[in-house]
Amino acid sequence: MITINENEIVETVFEKEDYFPIKVCRNNNIDNIKYVQYEKDEYNMLEFTLDRTTNEFCRFQLVIGNTFCVKDELLIHADTWEEGVATFDSPEVVKTELFDVLIYLNGVEIILSSAPVRKWLKTGNILFGLDSGGELGSIRIMNISADERQHIIDELSQN
Repeated sequence: MITINENEIVETVFEKEDYFPIKVCRNNNIDNIKYVQYEKDEYNMLEFTLDRTTNEFCRFQLVIGNTFCVKDELLIHADTWEEGVATFDSPEVVKTELFDVLIYLNGVEIILSSAPVRKWLKTGNILFGLDSGGELGSIRIMNISADERQHIIDELSQN
């Protein structure tokens, strides 16, 4: 389950790093960290870095995405969301039903479940889509540049 601390509005930064198609950071200077991994199989995996004490989101990385689709259209923002710092209460490894990576002109959506998104939580330029049980079903990275988009496509194409 993911919740949001609405007391804090944050910014996130997209970092272009070799071998990682997507890396978005809120805070890279945390010493006491833990990881939560979402995976469909060994070829489709993403990772969240969290503050070990608070479980607050620090960093998101798409580690590997075996299948992806490039779309020449805009990713539409969610209509409403709660904004703040996302806090995870998840096991260290979560097996996903789906792992669809959709690359739009202005963002990326990673679909992890066929369950409809009932609620959006926003941390910086990341939207977390939750199903009716509060489980993560979709992730949207919004407002990426053309250069960042090309980095994502290039890194995913090398796999």
